[in-house]
Amino acid sequence: MTLPSSFPLSMSQVAAELGLSLPLSLSHPWVLALVNKAGLPVSFTDLLGRSGSFNGSLTGNAAGGANVQISFGGAPMFGSTLNVCTLEPSITTTVLSFNSVPQYTGNLKLTNNTTGVSLVLPHASGGVWQNSSSAPANLLRAGFTDSFTLVPST
Repeated sequence: MTLPSSFPLSMSQVAAELGLSLPLSLSHPWVLALVNKAGLPVSFTDLLGRSGSFNGSLTGNAAGGANVQISFGGAPMFGSTLNVCTLEPSITTTVLSFNSVPQYTGNLKLTNNTTGVSLVLPHASGGVWQNSSSAPANLLRAGFTDSFTLVPST
């Protein structure tokens, strides 16, 4: 999802984009990351056209062995573009990558809305988020088109 590129724009839209609830302050760290600023001032104009989440349907593909991968097709998020997420059950690792380092480097939560399985991925380095202790079954499924949400997380 992306915020509108022109007005009107509401704080409830910003909260929904970041997976947060109201009340929400323009000084919230995720809002600041969304507009690529270290601190205030932030205006609603700064928020126009920004993307801080992903919500869409993706098809899982076999990526060799038992590995499964989904491609985000360059969807925008925090000033970068999403690349792929790979689940590697043999080494219990899930890796999410961006094409470049995004403005946000906190945790990200990937949810398969179809199966109800989710996983929090800590930032590893650069444009890579990785959970080296979990590759949950039914998060990514080869041959299935599932609904996914990716949002910042604590």
